[in-house]
Amino acid sequence: MLQRLFSASLLLLLLAGVVWAQSLADGQEALDRKYREYRTLIPQLFKGEVQASPSEKQHAEAVDVAAKMVTYPLNSSRNEKEAGRIDEIFRSLDNDLKQIDRNKPNTQALGQMYAQQVRVHAMEVITFEQASMLARVNAARVLARIASQGQPELADDLAKVIADQTQSDGVRYWALRALRELMALPAQMPPLLSREREEKCMTVVVPLVERTQTFPRNAQAEEVEGFRFLRREAVRALSQTRYPVLGQVRPALALLRIAAADPRVVPPPRLDERLEAVIGLAQMRPDLSPDYQQDLAAFFIARFVREFAKLANDQQNTRGTDRTQPWKIDGARLGEALAAMKAGTKNPYASKVADQCIPLAAAIEKGATANPGDLSDWLANNPPTSTQLFKGVPESTVQAAQGTE
Repeated sequence: MLQRLFSASLLLLLLAGVVWAQSLADGQEALDRKYREYRTLIPQLFKGEVQASPSEKQHAEAVDVAAKMVTYPLNSSRNEKEAGRIDEIFRSLDNDLKQIDRNKPNTQALGQMYAQQVRVHAMEVITFEQASMLARVNAARVLARIASQGQPELADDLAKVIADQTQSDGVRYWALRALRELMALPAQMPPLLSREREEKCMTVVVPLVERTQTFPRNAQAEEVEGFRFLRREAVRALSQTRYPVLGQVRPALALLRIAAADPRVVPPPRLDERLEAVIGLAQMRPDLSPDYQQDLAAFFIARFVREFAKLANDQQNTRGTDRTQPWKIDGARLGEALAAMKAGTKNPYASKVADQCIPLAAAIEKGATANPGDLSDWLANNPPTSTQLFKGVPESTVQAAQGTE
């Protein structure tokens, strides 16, 4: 009896799989027919020969078809198995986005229409229960591609994906990358993301940065590094906010603990994670949080710069695969962040830290030998007055990593 029931259940699952596969094939055929219907109009829209209008039904339908052509085929096992097919889909998407940028201002409206529909259909793939893991990851990659079009609504979808525990870390990685790209777009007035939207996003990103993950002693190195790889992307996204505190989360505290390699961060952060956290901290705006005590953050920034300069000196003559960091590029990024801290602070201690650290970053950028000794002396004689990152918040303390005193 049980065997017959099991066989019947298995048959139903197989039939469901056949029906689903057939529905995908039918859907692709219908999409191909629709594309042929608009095969003349779509190139005209992307070349800017015809300016797209959201109120024009044919334009809206043509843009929707173009968006489906770079999202729906991702959810096809045949395309996953066919060598080069997924790359071809992404090349098509990239070509569409390049044409939109190349043919502005005639494609200004098209860019928003296209990004809107690509976002909608990519989210359909990500949230489709029967979609494969690879299909979902590729759809999340699509979201990262369209972030450059600057759609505020994308932030809402990304927050949803990042918080969704049913999604794989691969999907979450690309959602974090998309959020970073979106938040890194040039500042505008009014801001692209409202404070409410930014808070919604940071509320799901901070827990990823603060998440403690222990591994068994026999865990594969790839497993541990995979966790750090995801956390680094979360740190990069978090580093785009300028708010030290947002609602119930404190982005500045999460970044400072990564930057300081606080022992409570498990597994310990890598150097590249700490660099991203320091850059984010240096660009924080203290005026957005009256209880934020920037001198403590500046102190740990200086400690990192000292350590980073020592490591850069050790590796400045190393070449090839033994060279662990792109030191000159990192030095330039660090210098820009420190200059931003100097320009944006009213805290005398933070300003002096920037003065001490900027020459070291400049030396690293030039490939010259940095001299962190003077910074060590300065730090020994100039400790910060604050012991809490947020005034009156005892849990906002930070501990130095062992061996870095």
